Amino acid sequence: WVIRVVLLYASTYVLVSLSIDRYHAIVYPMKILIAVAWSLSFLFSIPTLVIFGKRHLANGEVQCWALWPDESYWLPYMMVVAFLVYFIPLAIIR
Repeated sequence: WVIRVVLLYASTYVLVSLSIDRYHAIVYPMKILIAVAWSLSFLFSIPTLVIFGKRHLANGEVQCWALWPDESYWLPYMMVVAFLVYFIPLAIIR
């Protein structure tokens, strides 16, 4: 008989919890998550300021290139970018 009383209270308070959750979702729609997303975007973009720069070509053109000490840096950089842009978000969304 106790379980019946517990179910009575539980069903009511689960509805209250869902109502509070929906209230926060409507009134404060992801403000914190959006701020975190933008902050991480700026943070992860900082290496671009260091790695990429202008390169003057022989024909006088100026292009943006990755300025590595040697080519061995390219693969680790692209792997980190792939994880930050694709694999980690995929794992979170999944």
